[in-house]
Amino acid sequence: MDSSLLLVFSVLIIVSGFILFLEWRRVSKKHLAFRFLSVVLISGSLFLLIHPIGFIPFKSGNKKGKAGIILSPGMGKGDWLNLSEGILFTKDSSIKVQFPKAQFLSNFWGLSKLYPEIDHILIEGYGLNKDDLAALKSYPIEFRPSPLPMGIISCHWPEILYPGSDFWVQGSINNKDYDQLKLILKGDGRNLDSLEIRSKGISPFSLKAFPLGIHRRIFELILLNGKDTLNHEPIPFQISYSQPIRIAFLSDIPNFENRFLKNWLLDKGFEISSKTSLSSNKSFQDQSDRNKSEWLSEKGIKSFDLLITDESALQELKSQEGSILKKAIVQKGMGIIILLDSLSKKSPGYFPKVPLHTDRLDSSKATPLYLSKPNLFSKPTSNTSIYIDKNPTLQALVLDGKSRIKVGKMLFGQGSIIFSCLDKTYPWSLSGNTMDYSNYWTYLIHESLKQSQSPSLFSHELLIPRVGNEIIFNSFQNQRPDLNGTGLYSSFLQDPSLPFLWSGSFWTNHTGWMEYPGHTSLNESIYIYKKTDWLNLEYLMNRNITLEASKNSLSKRHFFPTNSDNQSDFIYKLFFLIIILISFSFLWVEKKFWAE
Repeated sequence: MDSSLLLVFSVLIIVSGFILFLEWRRVSKKHLAFRFLSVVLISGSLFLLIHPIGFIPFKSGNKKGKAGIILSPGMGKGDWLNLSEGILFTKDSSIKVQFPKAQFLSNFWGLSKLYPEIDHILIEGYGLNKDDLAALKSYPIEFRPSPLPMGIISCHWPEILYPGSDFWVQGSINNKDYDQLKLILKGDGRNLDSLEIRSKGISPFSLKAFPLGIHRRIFELILLNGKDTLNHEPIPFQISYSQPIRIAFLSDIPNFENRFLKNWLLDKGFEISSKTSLSSNKSFQDQSDRNKSEWLSEKGIKSFDLLITDESALQELKSQEGSILKKAIVQKGMGIIILLDSLSKKSPGYFPKVPLHTDRLDSSKATPLYLSKPNLFSKPTSNTSIYIDKNPTLQALVLDGKSRIKVGKMLFGQGSIIFSCLDKTYPWSLSGNTMDYSNYWTYLIHESLKQSQSPSLFSHELLIPRVGNEIIFNSFQNQRPDLNGTGLYSSFLQDPSLPFLWSGSFWTNHTGWMEYPGHTSLNESIYIYKKTDWLNLEYLMNRNITLEASKNSLSKRHFFPTNSDNQSDFIYKLFFLIIILISFSFLWVEKKFWAE
């Protein structure tokens, strides 16, 4: 019994108990048993209306109905095939070849009309999908699942990868028969990572790569037994920026934190420019990108996506430079990460100031750090005693063990400002904790960059959108979407309350990346898989939902003779509504006319 059902049951029990108590307290004891029975019937009928126990339409003249035996992929010749009264069905053409007696159906809607003698369903194999199970909801379902498929049975990877972050592919493999398997992550024509699996049973795996180049990519995941290929699956993903992100550094004095971070960013494919003040009238400028112009100018600042600086360096800016920087953030959406300095007394007037606090008692203790985005940090700690005061306009990105803000984000016009009290993060990487260092800076860079506001155009309710599946198309624009030249055909409906929202659906015979014509946004593309891609994932999903459907159907009982599922639903509800109406009528009449 799930939590919602338990809540309804508990409420009905409490209310019924209270009404029974009131009836018992009444002076008149006439018809007490019938009054109690009416209250119980009302409560029970309400519960069965809210949560139908299900029923099987049985057919008059049939003392015992036949079983509808559905053969799904993964099935073997089980005991059910010996049932003389069973009728075999399948949706799989290969199973039809193997079992010629099986009736081939494209779907199971209207099965009760085509085969009225069937009163229960038996399913063998990996099971059915949600649509097929919905068509069989009026029958009790028994499911004999096949063992888990051999090979990759689960796999997860990020559909959109942020710049500078590692690409992780994780999942599990079911090895039933082989002594050694090899899993390879392949991309760009070469092996990016590999793993050997020597144990039998279900084993987890984790592979890593660092992709560069264009923003729409397809890697391959290959499972080998010697020279035999067991699985060969595509892994499509997108990198959120097709062009290298350009980051500028502005610092008061040279420091190892910036130097280490710049080297890490260069290895990840970012373009870097830096400017370090040596004195009040001298500075050192180093640029790794092709633009050699003075970047802290009206023209030069436009070429950057992000500035990483500290408070002391901002205080040294000239008023004109500060105005240019503020304009780039507020109007152009450039991001800025400011490393806070507790010794700074003066705050530049063109940027907001966040109040800092120092906990001198904890200055010598290392405290753990936690990202507001879970499961990214595992080991890093900080000895920094500075923390940011809580502010309703500040979003906490990194907290310490006492839930104090170490890194926070504030919107500033079209851009955003990130304030960080963590001025030394390179020790994490030097101590071997490279993943947390990478996760931290990837997270901060992503949060600081201007995010696209365009909503997703494509949506689907499938685990793997394949050729022939329905794809829902939502478009946010003032006029009807134009699909000319795409090979897609759909009639769009305009939302009556939101005239700029157009919705349609289509089926496609093309595989690979598909995007809305004339656009290249990540939100306006979808990858269409082949029918043979990731079959194990589909089998496992069908197996799980069929097991759940079989479990829920155990409560089904015989009630009414009918051949129509809709008619059965109507009679079921009408039956209990009549019981409620009669019970209420009796209580009213008894109290109005028969009570003493």
